[in-house]
Amino acid sequence: MRENSHNRKISKAAAGVVALTTILILLEAPGLLWLEPAYGQPGNLSPQLAQLDSQLPEEIRVALKAAEDNLKLPEGKKYDEALGPALASDLNRIMNECLQTDKASPLQPFTVLARVSLEGKVEEVYVWPQISIATCLKSALSGIQFPEPPGPSWWTKIDISFQVQSPNPEDFQSNGAIVYGSEAAVLVSSPDGWVIDNVSGVSQGLHCVMYPEGSSWEKGNEVMYINISLCQPGETIEDSIAGDVVRFKKNYPEAIINELEPVVTVSGEKVLLRTFNGGGYKNYEAVGYARFKNSLICYVLTSRDKKGFEANLNNFKKMIAGSIIMEMGKTKE
Repeated sequence: MRENSHNRKISKAAAGVVALTTILILLEAPGLLWLEPAYGQPGNLSPQLAQLDSQLPEEIRVALKAAEDNLKLPEGKKYDEALGPALASDLNRIMNECLQTDKASPLQPFTVLARVSLEGKVEEVYVWPQISIATCLKSALSGIQFPEPPGPSWWTKIDISFQVQSPNPEDFQSNGAIVYGSEAAVLVSSPDGWVIDNVSGVSQGLHCVMYPEGSSWEKGNEVMYINISLCQPGETIEDSIAGDVVRFKKNYPEAIINELEPVVTVSGEKVLLRTFNGGGYKNYEAVGYARFKNSLICYVLTSRDKKGFEANLNNFKKMIAGSIIMEMGKTKE
């Protein structure tokens, strides 16, 4: 396992990552569980609706016809294509919470029909079949923001199915991701020539690790990662840094710790930078600390030698500067 001195505690709520290059959503569960929102073809019943056609309540039939009529419109198709990327973070969070609450829920496909106002507010939701995980999602959908639709009281249809796969880090590499905790999320892009991996660091509590293309989390000379944790009541960002310094010095009393100029993210948060090396510690590390409400966001660069560290310090700073810290479930313009 790769040595990391600044792998702080993960928030007790769901923590994970959503890859931006795909609408597939990674869920925390044994193995790798993918939730796939698919958009039905106009005029065709979803498989889960077709199988139970004779049992569909009248109100669901009406909503389904409205959603499929919308899909026939050019503006409806365009809106439908925008739903996956726009809802990925919220759907990921909700489904994680539902699965953690009801681990015995059957993972059979289901359909969501949601009526959305002109402002993107959910007015009404139907799910079918009404299995526990579907009703759990239904109860939470009213609290999330949809993209503004082409017209008022706009019915949308999302078919959801599940697929369990064996971990293969190369299948889950991306150049952009949303890393999330219980109340904060970070939209981040990897530096040029680097990739994001949301599998290899999970055993260490890290759902977003980065390394140069052609390298790996275990073997890479230089790697980066992002960690989101909850702060203790009354804990300031200075307290968080001081606590890290104390813990580091306890293991490496002669270590050298330096302060660098802060970096400001796209969303305006100031990220305080510290470097850690020497005193018997084999790696060279830079850590960026940002506070968002009660969460601490840590950006980390670690290298096995000084040369690699110095060569990638600017990449690390650019990655931080290009990131966006946002409230969980909301985005900053």
